[in-house]
Amino acid sequence: MDEPMRPDRTQLAQKFDICRPALCAIGDETRQRIIRVLIENCGKGGLRVGEIQKETSVSRTAVSHHLKVLLETGIINVRRKGTMNFYYLDPKS
Repeated sequence: MDEPMRPDRTQLAQKFDICRPALCAIGDETRQRIIRVLIENCGKGGLRVGEIQKETSVSRTAVSHHLKVLLETGIINVRRKGTMNFYYLDPKS
């Protein structure tokens, strides 16, 4: 009875492994606050590091670090305009 379930469990385990980096990324409380700020400000074309820093009360260096993690996992994206970077949630990814 257990054997017919094996392919489903294997496939589920593989999908979990694919999602693991994103799950780890959103497990951090600071990154959760950053995601919340981006959600609350969606539709503005993205936020700059300084704007996120003001909303989260986290240092600019820490915000940049956490944004890098969120970018690497595909949770957020960045739009560049000249030398300015605007971070936003990317629902497609």
